[in-house]
Amino acid sequence: MGHTVFISGICPCRPLLMDRPDIVVGTPSKILAHVKAGNLQLRDSIEMVVVDEADLVFSFGYETDMKTLLR
Repeated sequence: MGHTVFISGICPCRPLLMDRPDIVVGTPSKILAHVKAGNLQLRDSIEMVVVDEADLVFSFGYETDMKTLLR
């Protein structure tokens, strides 16, 4: 079994993300920040995206970040 990473910031999570976790939990903007920083490769490691409480994600202004992540 692999491991799960809960993203709370850029620096503390980098080594764990570079190890290609099976599950990544974080807000769209935090995940996107790691993708842009090169710490996380979604295309190579993610098979499925689950958005918990998607209505809140969109109502709190994360729609653009979500669309960017899903491209």
